[in-house]
Amino acid sequence: MKYLIAIFSVFIVLNVVNADTDLYKLSNEICKDCSTDEQKVVALREHVYEKMKPNGNGYNLEDVRSNSLMWCYENGVGWCDTQARVFMHLAREQGISTRLIFLLSPCMHTSPHTIAEAKIDNRWVVVDVGNNYDFRYNNRLATRNDMAAYFDKVVLSVVPEMPEQECPHCKRKYDYWKIFTNGAWTVTTMEP
Repeated sequence: MKYLIAIFSVFIVLNVVNADTDLYKLSNEICKDCSTDEQKVVALREHVYEKMKPNGNGYNLEDVRSNSLMWCYENGVGWCDTQARVFMHLAREQGISTRLIFLLSPCMHTSPHTIAEAKIDNRWVVVDVGNNYDFRYNNRLATRNDMAAYFDKVVLSVVPEMPEQECPHCKRKYDYWKIFTNGAWTVTTMEP
């Protein structure tokens, strides 16, 4: 029994090492032509957006919840939260700190969208993998503070018009894109 546990433990360690090695290789391949962290963030965001889609290949939400991030990536399926987490792992392999952000509805009880933030030049910039939007202010990736202060220039110049949404919790109507400037809940920070 002792030998069986030892063999099983080695198997688990090798699988974790292989997954990390695969992510490292994948991240390097995606970023091979990038010279700055901002270029890497954009390349990784675009790659994950193109690779992973909600309802991708006929899978459903339960498939995503019950499988690993690598499974979701390899099968091309994931909603905004899964896409953001895959982006975070790939960015970490490039030495870029990231964090997962749940954007909250006005009543702060529901999260209609999840994004990542990446730390570039000591600024936490918005990375919206689920929509692949390139939010910029002063010719660089925008922070949530930039988005709040210059909403018309940063957000409305990029996103399509969207009808008002109704919060399922409080039933209040709100402008969907304003969720980028509401309170947000940071869930996980990944350091390289």
